[in-house]
Amino acid sequence: MNYRLLLCIKLCILLIIGFSAAAQEFDKEYFKKHLQTKVYAIDTNASAVILYENIYTHIAYEDYKIIKKQTVHKIIKILKSDALDLANVHIYHNSIKMENVVGNTYNMAGDKVIATTLKKEDQMEKQITKYYSSKNFSLPGVKVGSVIDYSYDIITSYREVLFTWHVQEEYPKLESIFSIVYPYSLEFTSISHIGATRKEYDLEEKAENANDSFAYVKRTYSQFQKVYWIRRNVEAYKNENFIVNKENYLERLDMQLTGMGIPGNLTRFDNTWAKFNQDIWEHANLAYTIHSDNKFLNHVVDSIMALDYSTVGKATNIYKYVRSLNINHETQNDLTEIDNFDLKALFNRAIAGKELNSTEGNLLLMCMLMKAKVKTDPVFTGTSNKVSATEKFPVADRINHLACMAHLIDGPVFLDASNKFNVLGALPPEHYNGFAWIVNDTGIGIVLTTDLIKDKTIFNVKIHDITDSNAQVEVVQKLGMITSGAMRRAWDNKKETKEIMLNAFKESLPQGVTIKERIIENEDNPDANLVIKYSFPMEFEKSANSIFLNTNIVKFFKANPFIAETRKNPIEFPCQSEYGYYMSITLPANIEPDSTYQPFSMDFDNNGITYKRNIGYIPEQHVLTVNSVLSINNTVYETNQYVSLRSFFQKMLDDCNQLLILKKSNKK
Repeated sequence: MNYRLLLCIKLCILLIIGFSAAAQEFDKEYFKKHLQTKVYAIDTNASAVILYENIYTHIAYEDYKIIKKQTVHKIIKILKSDALDLANVHIYHNSIKMENVVGNTYNMAGDKVIATTLKKEDQMEKQITKYYSSKNFSLPGVKVGSVIDYSYDIITSYREVLFTWHVQEEYPKLESIFSIVYPYSLEFTSISHIGATRKEYDLEEKAENANDSFAYVKRTYSQFQKVYWIRRNVEAYKNENFIVNKENYLERLDMQLTGMGIPGNLTRFDNTWAKFNQDIWEHANLAYTIHSDNKFLNHVVDSIMALDYSTVGKATNIYKYVRSLNINHETQNDLTEIDNFDLKALFNRAIAGKELNSTEGNLLLMCMLMKAKVKTDPVFTGTSNKVSATEKFPVADRINHLACMAHLIDGPVFLDASNKFNVLGALPPEHYNGFAWIVNDTGIGIVLTTDLIKDKTIFNVKIHDITDSNAQVEVVQKLGMITSGAMRRAWDNKKETKEIMLNAFKESLPQGVTIKERIIENEDNPDANLVIKYSFPMEFEKSANSIFLNTNIVKFFKANPFIAETRKNPIEFPCQSEYGYYMSITLPANIEPDSTYQPFSMDFDNNGITYKRNIGYIPEQHVLTVNSVLSINNTVYETNQYVSLRSFFQKMLDDCNQLLILKKSNKK
């Protein structure tokens, strides 16, 4: 797809006669009915219900510009206090203007419906960035039981090539309508994630008066055409753990521009990945930028290469250099405007300590690697807050990040310098989000899945100085590199997150223990495992004849993560994982194991997940050992495997909670 062409559309299209959204009337009886409704069958526990939602988009050619006008109308019933924030509306936009903001709150006073109207002085406009603004308003008089009703228009110069209807969201919807009116000289293709089968009608009125769960109308006029969808009784999205990307499971519909021209002579875009590759590599001059001599890089690249002239050494040290620059990983350039880079100016900003965005940082990384004669390819990925890209053709907003792939002696390695805590040799986990594209002379698609990355976390536990009433415990938690990187990024983003995460670990320890000392090692070193050390005393009942300990003092999982009896979506682990638990108990002469323990092992889905545990005793050293290993080798399991997977984890937890019995004697 030629993104620059789409962003610079200049066509002579006849002025479209105004075609306004069909305004559905809602009288006081409608509001009275819903004000008196306390529970809705679609979700008897819902905190709010979207009673009505209508998103209408009108594209027209006015004053030699393509203009997009979008009207949004929502009516919401507030059922519980945790949904009161729905009355605080924040609309982010890059519009020419936003107008016709109208809002009312409806409440009951006796048998009467009382409406409180939103005032203009209660509306606030705020500039967020150079291009984006936020319109904020709070509907007045909202309480539990209220119905809120608001609408607004956004008018903007037409830039977007994609319109999205978010059908399924946090709250259930009784009725959601999405429609778009556009010139006959444009063509849109719809990409649907809606599971229901649609019923087609020739008129919107027929679709509105029917009761289908999903209805569709397409009407063609002399100068414009209209497509219209209506979806009813949409359940709220229910969060389930172990979902890498919930966006892949939410109902939605994308409308992407795929052709334009004049009536009878419509030209469809070459909407293929090969065309995307050509546009980025050749037309946007990415090949030229990366392969140019870039002499201004000589001094810094030569000095870095002098540290280690091997291919791996050069790549490693250049990566560390760029990663240490002032890069804001939360910002990135529009990937469709990648031809606007002035690499020399970018480099001068970097060495002056000025902020780069993530795209700029990784572009500089690639140019420096190529300067050092390390073959490098750009990689365009989508993150897990976006629907996964499809191999069929590019969708405008699903590819949102530029990283790179360096070709080293042992094979290709992914590099992403956009965050100072990113791990060498792997992308952050959120980039393993399905289809991605490597840009070079020909280009090639790859599938990035969570099976491609592996993490290994080890718990070493030592129990010593045991008496009749207590013992000293030391725990060393060596986190895997992927987990270490994720924790460092989280801690750096929000300082309070650190204590929240560390306190969560305490929950996996035996009840009642008080941590005496905590040491964190390698906190600021992204190339080393994060190590957290704890020490604490553990109390026993002095008068008892035996001491009882769980086989795993520290649990891989405190409780079964799969609580629900049933599950709707597949199970997706964030990466291949291995958890190792190694405990040694140094026993005094008067305490011995009360029995021998047989080894235990089990596997799920032909070694897709395995668990093994061994307990041993070394009489000469008077040391009891417990070794447990949980290995998650396959990361995705279908819904029909859920019950068996749930049972597997429960059996593992039962084994981890098995008691070690240490018997006291009169020996000294």
